[in-house]
Amino acid sequence: MPLFKRTKEQAESGDIILNKLKEVSFFSMFEKDMEVLEKIASICSRRHYRKGKFIIREGEFGDELFIILNGEIDIVKNTLQN
Repeated sequence: MPLFKRTKEQAESGDIILNKLKEVSFFSMFEKDMEVLEKIASICSRRHYRKGKFIIREGEFGDELFIILNGEIDIVKNTLQN
């Protein structure tokens, strides 16, 4: 039983995240274990980024996994040529 009630918006967001997790091959080992997927989804949060904004920059410390629900991203690697 959850510690608090989720709003309708939170429930819909959780469903969106749960459905996306099922599509990500990284989580395919849990495709038949809804309890595990639900636990993973419960610690996920949705973020919105405007076009042109950075999610993370090369060289920065990162301890998050990003799953793109919709839209596009560019991954840019700094080299001697740029």
